[in-house]
Amino acid sequence: MWPGIIAMTANNNLGGAGLAPGVAIMPVVVADAGGSVRSADSAKGIIWAVDHGADIVNMSYSGSASSVEQKAIQYAQSKGVVTVAAAGNAYLDSRGTLFNPVQYPAAFPGVVGVGAVTRTLRRSSFSEVGRQVDLVAPGGSGAFDSPRGIFSTYAGSGYVRMPGTSMAAPYVSGTMALTIERQRALGLQVNPVDVVLGSATDLGAQGRDDQFGFGLVSPNRALSTLNTLQATGGALPVIAPAEVTTRAVKRVRITVRKGYLKYRIPAKGRFIVGWQSYSQRKWSELNRFNGKRDGQTWYTVRSSGGMQVRIVAMRAGQKKKTDPIWVSRTFRTRAASRR
Repeated sequence: MWPGIIAMTANNNLGGAGLAPGVAIMPVVVADAGGSVRSADSAKGIIWAVDHGADIVNMSYSGSASSVEQKAIQYAQSKGVVTVAAAGNAYLDSRGTLFNPVQYPAAFPGVVGVGAVTRTLRRSSFSEVGRQVDLVAPGGSGAFDSPRGIFSTYAGSGYVRMPGTSMAAPYVSGTMALTIERQRALGLQVNPVDVVLGSATDLGAQGRDDQFGFGLVSPNRALSTLNTLQATGGALPVIAPAEVTTRAVKRVRITVRKGYLKYRIPAKGRFIVGWQSYSQRKWSELNRFNGKRDGQTWYTVRSSGGMQVRIVAMRAGQKKKTDPIWVSRTFRTRAASRR
């Protein structure tokens, strides 16, 4: 769907028009038949696109950290390719309780992470927040093919409306494409990421914030900035994104009657892992894991059945107990088997 947001043909009386209808799209399939993206396939797709002349890599997918994928992104960046990724749609879980894990590849250094806003410029309810968010763009709300989604092309020569940060990211990629095109035409040597971040329309708290990043992407202001630079000979300020500094180093295992659940926790340095239960519309205090610990990798805890819980990681010595560095999805426990 996202290629249409960037490059739907204009003035043909069909569907709509893309933000940058004159650009060339290099479609690289990295998802399986069910729509899931493995990090190894993502890495191969990124490298293939770079080696075949891509200027921008749009990654409208998100998940956990992968060193293989990060190396591919670093390769792209070493070639001057702009990398853009969706910040993720897991701000809330299916029950409406806080989830919001750090999502990759948006959280990798140098990647422009994109959150979503509605037509009223409020954060889309699903759009994740954090230091991985550099910009926001139209991402809509509602459900698949509802009037509040983002209109674009769809498989089978059709059109639908869909909400998501995956729809917001292409607006930024399209803006990057227009910026690179204008920059080359004017003969300017500037970083297109600095242009796009620096020309965004500030939203929320003044300056960069974890909800909207540097603000709403603005194609017109980005191009106007380049025109001004060319006319005045001025210098463009270098923008310093707020990079995520955590990485996946630990996992938690909850032992239950019919198996267990695994989690990678993005955390660097000393941290505390525990669980919280949800009752009467609030989360309990953090219960540290005191069950069996196997080496440096797995935590195990026995639980009673029927509790609505989540796994939480916090910095050691952290004062704000409501500000975890990682939170799992919410799930219901089942009674642990005896050993």
